[in-house]
Amino acid sequence: MASLYACQIGERPVLVPWMKDRVQIGTIKQTEMPWGYEYEYINGLSQSLRVEKRDSHKQLISAVDYQYDASGRLTQEQHFDSEGALRETEEGFAIKSVQYSQSPDHSPMIETSYFKSDHTPGILNNGYAVLRENYGTDGKLQKMAFLDAQKKPAQATWLGVSNVAEIHYAYLMGVTELVWAAFLDKSGRVLDRRQLNGSTESSYSYTTVHPNPPPMMRHHHK
Repeated sequence: MASLYACQIGERPVLVPWMKDRVQIGTIKQTEMPWGYEYEYINGLSQSLRVEKRDSHKQLISAVDYQYDASGRLTQEQHFDSEGALRETEEGFAIKSVQYSQSPDHSPMIETSYFKSDHTPGILNNGYAVLRENYGTDGKLQKMAFLDAQKKPAQATWLGVSNVAEIHYAYLMGVTELVWAAFLDKSGRVLDRRQLNGSTESSYSYTTVHPNPPPMMRHHHK
């Protein structure tokens, strides 16, 4: 990482050149924070490559490094301590790895895996090691699957619901779009149904207000 470019921090973020070998390779965004300072290193593609947490004396506390693919999508996130060693976050991981592919029906799929500081699979505090997201051709999230280190269904806690293995999403168009989610366990049993946007988040039965819910909200298994 290039040497730190010092400047006075004010109430608003300050942007200074990120220099390496006398050549500007990006921008450093410096922001005063309650704990001290945050330094964000941004490359010429406006991608955040590193975020440092520093104390009031500008000494490094921790850092996060980011990597991207040729399309500009995040592929890896690594967390470090003040000595530059990998450290585990409060959520329970030191490394996050993201892979982009297509499901059998050719719809976009994103799989995020978590690892501990020794590079072994890490089970997050809410109960899963891998998160698999399936999207429709319209770009909307259709399903989330919570998996263990062997990529088998896990028992996660999500939005206060326990023993969740999958979440299926449905979108209803009205004056505004409403997003509903069905929380399923390993057996496909529906644990809860919720409206995730709008004026309130509802956890009462979907069929209470919609006698004919979309198919994805009615069945237990996909």
